[in-house]
Amino acid sequence: MPPNTVLVTYTLHPPSSPHLPSRSTVSAPNCRYGTSTGSPPPAHPSDAEVYKNSTRSFIRDWLSLLAARRHVHAPLIVLVNPPSADKVAAGSGKNVFGRDKGVLGKLKADFNTGKRDRCAQINLPSGDITDPTAWPEVINKLKESIVAAFDGAIHEREEEVKRGEAQRLTVGWNFCTWFLLKESLAHSFEGVNLHEDALIVYEELEASFIQVLKEQNLSWFGKLGATSPNDDSLPLLDVSRKRYRELLQTSQISIFDFRVYVFARQAVLLGRLGKITEIAKRGQWFVASLTRRLRESEGDLAEHFIEGWTYTACMDIVARCDEWSRIDRPNGDYSGLIAYESARSELLDIARIQVERIGVATGHLPNTYPFSPPSEMITQPDDVLFESSDAGMSDTSPEDAPPAPRPSLSDPQLLDAMADAGKFRGMYLSLTRKAVMAYESCGKANSVIRLRTDLAAVALHTSDWAAAYDLCKTLAQDCVNKHIWGPVTQFALEGALRAHRELGKEEDGDWAEFALAYLSSCASNFGKTRTPEADMPQDDQGGIVKGVLQGLVDLREEIEGKGRDSRLSIRQNHRADGPAAEHAVFDVSLLQHDTVASDEADVSTLVLQVTNRLLEAVTVDCVVIELHDELLGQISYEIGPTELAPGQNIVHARSGVRSFLLDPLHSRPEDFSADLLMRQTSVQGVFSLSSTSVRLGKASFHYSLAEVVDVRVRRDPLGVRAALRMPYDIALDKPSQVILEIQAGKCPLENARVEVLSMSPEVGFELDGATSLDKDHVIVVSEEGLSVGDLAEGETVELAIPLAGSAPSERALAQIRISYTARGEAREWIDVQGLFTGLPLTVNVQDFFRPSCLVSHFTIASDGDERLRVAGVELRADSENGYQVESCSTSDESHIVSVGQPLSCLFKIRQAASAKSTAAAAVLGLVIRYRRLDEEVHDLVEVAMADKPASKRASLLRGLESTRAEWLARYAATGQLPSLDGVELVQKDSQSKGRWRTLEIPVDVPQRKAYAWLIVDRRSLIVIQLLASVRISPSTTAPIYEGRPLTVKLRITTCSSWAVQPSNGTNDSDGPAAPDASDASSSKPTPMMFDVLAPSEDWIVLGSKKGWFEASLCGEQSSIPI
Repeated sequence: MPPNTVLVTYTLHPPSSPHLPSRSTVSAPNCRYGTSTGSPPPAHPSDAEVYKNSTRSFIRDWLSLLAARRHVHAPLIVLVNPPSADKVAAGSGKNVFGRDKGVLGKLKADFNTGKRDRCAQINLPSGDITDPTAWPEVINKLKESIVAAFDGAIHEREEEVKRGEAQRLTVGWNFCTWFLLKESLAHSFEGVNLHEDALIVYEELEASFIQVLKEQNLSWFGKLGATSPNDDSLPLLDVSRKRYRELLQTSQISIFDFRVYVFARQAVLLGRLGKITEIAKRGQWFVASLTRRLRESEGDLAEHFIEGWTYTACMDIVARCDEWSRIDRPNGDYSGLIAYESARSELLDIARIQVERIGVATGHLPNTYPFSPPSEMITQPDDVLFESSDAGMSDTSPEDAPPAPRPSLSDPQLLDAMADAGKFRGMYLSLTRKAVMAYESCGKANSVIRLRTDLAAVALHTSDWAAAYDLCKTLAQDCVNKHIWGPVTQFALEGALRAHRELGKEEDGDWAEFALAYLSSCASNFGKTRTPEADMPQDDQGGIVKGVLQGLVDLREEIEGKGRDSRLSIRQNHRADGPAAEHAVFDVSLLQHDTVASDEADVSTLVLQVTNRLLEAVTVDCVVIELHDELLGQISYEIGPTELAPGQNIVHARSGVRSFLLDPLHSRPEDFSADLLMRQTSVQGVFSLSSTSVRLGKASFHYSLAEVVDVRVRRDPLGVRAALRMPYDIALDKPSQVILEIQAGKCPLENARVEVLSMSPEVGFELDGATSLDKDHVIVVSEEGLSVGDLAEGETVELAIPLAGSAPSERALAQIRISYTARGEAREWIDVQGLFTGLPLTVNVQDFFRPSCLVSHFTIASDGDERLRVAGVELRADSENGYQVESCSTSDESHIVSVGQPLSCLFKIRQAASAKSTAAAAVLGLVIRYRRLDEEVHDLVEVAMADKPASKRASLLRGLESTRAEWLARYAATGQLPSLDGVELVQKDSQSKGRWRTLEIPVDVPQRKAYAWLIVDRRSLIVIQLLASVRISPSTTAPIYEGRPLTVKLRITTCSSWAVQPSNGTNDSDGPAAPDASDASSSKPTPMMFDVLAPSEDWIVLGSKKGWFEASLCGEQSSIPI
C-alpha cells in the first residue's frame, strides 16, 4: 500500500453512545469525527409532506446535537431506496435544470452548505444487497467525510499543541504532558500511514528536548538513568519492553529512557518508510552521543555498562535493519541497500570494539597495540549534563556515604564471554570476521586492513604461530601495496618476522624483503612512541631491529656462497635537502652545494649529512651519491664502511681511510669545511644530483629526487690542469692544428695517457699525428691513447694535434681524459672544453693599379664583440718573387681594433727592375701580430698577483669576468683597470708584456687584364693584355653654361706594365693565348673599340658614341672628341 493511502477503521455510533473515548489522551483516528443517519423513502407522492413536516425537523435537531457536543464531525445524510423500480424512479432523477428531484433534491437543498454535499442515496438491489455497484456513491461520500473530519481533528490538535508550547514559561507547565499531547499528532499520522509526517513530529520533539537540555531545565525528568535492571540488554528498538508512556504520564522518565524511546519511535517510522540506511547512520550518532552523556555518571552504572549497552544497541539496530531490508519496500526501490552495507559494517565494528574493550579490561586480550583502548573522554564544562545540583537532579547522594558495589551486566552472552577466555575469543573472532565480510561487501579496504590486524594480533597473543605468520605476511603485503599507515605496517611486519623466528624458518629472500620493509616502517615512525608487544621481554626492546640488521649481513655471505643474486632495493621519492619520504630508513642530504678542496689537489670533496631514522646504530657498507651531467655523464661520490648513530650524522671520510663521526650539536663551523667525501675522478662543472643510495649488506636503499638539485664541482687550481686552444702562430696555408697544454700542478703524474674525443661530428682530432712542442719530451701513440709519460710537479707539456674537418659554427666541443697514477692510486681527469676554431678578426683588401706600382689597402676589424690590440701589420715579399713592398706607416705603436673601429694599412708594391713577368701571380705574406684584450688583462692579473695563491687569482679573474662589460670599453680607451684586492694592475710598459698571436695570410699579387682580339687572318687569333686608363674632359676653356651642348674629349691611355706574359706554348687561364713579346706585331698599335654608355636621365650624348682607336702598348694616349 502506498505510504500516503489513508486506511481508517470506523464504527458508527449513535450520538448518545457511552463508548466514545476521552479526547485529551488519544489520537485523532480514535476520536469521533463521522456520523450518519438514514431516512425511510416515501411510499407515495404524499410522503413529501411527511418529510416536510417531520423528517426535516428531526434531521435539524440531530445536526444541532452534533454541534453542541463540540466534536470534530462531518455529517452525512443517506437516503435508502428500496429494491423497486417504480419507487426508485419516483425517489430519484434529474429535472430539466440538471438538479435532483424528489426527496433527495429536498435534502440537498435543505442541508448542503457551501460546496460540500452532505447527502447521498443508496438504490438497494432486488437480490443481494452486498452488490458493490449499489454502494460507490455512499462509500465515496463516506471517505470524503472521514478525510474532512481527520483534517479538522489534526488542525484542532495542532492548535492545542501551539497553545501548550506558548505556556512553557508559565508556572505548572510540564514538558512530559506537552510531549504526550504533541506525540498524539504523530500517532494520528501513523494511524493513517502518514509516516513521514509522524517522523517530522518526533524530530521536532527531539529538538525541543535538546533545547531544554541546553537550558538545564530538567525538573520534569528523573535521574540520568541507565540504572534499571536489564537496561544494558534490552532491545533498543522495541518500545514494548519497557513502560515508557506510563513513565511519561507520571513525569518519572529518565533522560536515558526518554532518548531511547524517541530514537526507537523514529527508527520504527524510518523502517516503515524503508529508509534502513538512515536508521543505521542515525543509530551511530545516537549511540555515540548517548555514550558520551553516560560517561558523566559512569561510576553509578554497572561495570562495563557503556560497552555492554553499546554492543546491544548496535547489534539490535543491525538485526532490525536486516529484517526490514528483507521486506519488500512500498516503492520497490532497493538502491539504498548498497549504502546500508557501509553503515551496517560500521555498526558491527562499533559493537566489536566494545567487546574488545571488555576483553582488554578482563585480561582476555593484551593491553597493547592494536588492542589498546583509547583514553577516556575529558568533557568540557559546557558539555556536562549536570553542572550542579541547582541546575537539575544529581545522581549522587548529598551524604558522604561509602560507595556501594557496582552492579554487573545482565547480558548472559557477555557474562559468559567475560567468564571464559575461550568463549570470549570465539565471540570476538566471530564478530570480527562478520565485520570484515561487511566491510569487504562495501569495498572499504582500509577498514578491512584494520580488522585483519586485530585477527593477526589475536593469533600472536595465543601463540598460534602458523596462523600468525600467514595473517601477518598477507597483511604486510597488502599494507605495502596499498600504502597503509605506518603503525599497522610496522606491526604486521614485526609479527611476520617474529612468527618466522618462532617457526624456525630459513632466512631467505622472502625474509629479507620483510626485513627491509620492517626497517622502512620503523623509519617512518622515527620519533614516535608505540607500546611494544606485551609478550616481548622488556630487555628485547629494539632487539628485533638488531636481529634484522645482523640477518642482512649474514644473508649477504650465505647468498653469495650459493651463487645467487638476491640484491633487494627499496625506492622512495626523496628530497636531497629535505626530510626523507615515508618508509625511508636513511636520508642523505647536502650541507653544501659546492665541493671542497682536499689536501690532494686532484681530488674533489663534498659535505654530507646522513640521517639514520632507526633507533639503533647501523654500520653501513657505503653511502653513494650519483651526479649527472649531459656532457660529462655520471660520476659518483662514495663513503666506505661507516657507523651511523640514530639521528643526524656529519660524516668525515677519506678514500681508503675509515670514517669517523662528529656530533652535529657540538661541531664547529670550520669542521664542516673539512668534510671529505672523496672520489678518484677529477671533474669540474655544474652537475645535477640524480640519486643517493645507502648499501647495507645485500640491501640497497635508493632515493630518487623529486626536484632538481645542482651541485657545483670545482677543481683545485693547484691540481692537474689541461687546456685545449688554437696555436699562437697560425698560417692559413698550412694544415690546422690545436694545442693541448697539460700541467701537472703540485701532484706529479706517472704513466699519463691522454684521450681527446670530439663531441662535434664535423671535427676530428688526429692523435696519430700528434707531436710535442718540447723536443726533449717523447710521446708514444698507441691504441689506448696518447702516452705522455711522467710529469714532474709543476711541469707543463704542450702537444700539437692535427685538426681535421671544419665546424659550421666555428665552435667545437672536445672531451679530454687524462688517466694517470698519483701517490700509488689510479686516477682520472675529465673535462669538456669548447674550442673556437675561427679567427677573431676579418681582413679586407682593395687594390689600386698604377702604371708603375700597385697600392693595396688592407682593412683589419674585429669579428664580433671582441676587442683586439694589433701590435703590427707587415706585408712580406720573398726576394725570389720579383716584387718589392713598401709600407706607408713606420710607427711601432699598437692599435685597438673593434667592429666599429677598424685598422687601415697601405702597402705599395713594385716590380723589381730585374724581375721578369711570369704567367703565375706572385704570393706575398700578410703577417698580423695581435692579441685579445681579455687575454691581455688575464696576463696582467697573473703578473700582478704572482705572489698570491692560485685560488685567489682564479677568484679575482672570475670577478673581473663577471663585470667585463663595465671595464672593457674603459680599458680600451684609457688603458686603466679597477684595482683588485688593493693592487693596481696597469703598470708602465704593461701593454708590451704578455704573449702575442701571429696570423699569416697568403696574398696573391693581382693582375689587371684587358683583352683585345686582332684578327690577322681566318686561321689565327692574337690576344693582347692591356691596362687602360680613361679620362673625359672638356675640349675648351670657355665658360660652361647649363643646358648648352658641350664638346668633350675622351682620352684613353693604354699600357701593358701589369699584364701577365705567359711563356711560349702556354695559354693564360683566363683567355686565349697572348702573343709573344718578341713578336713584331705585338709592338704595333692595335685597333680597339670603345663604347660610351651615359645615363639617359642625366646626359644626352650626340655624335659618335662608339668607334675605334689605336691602342698603343707603350703607354701612349689616344684622344677622341665627342
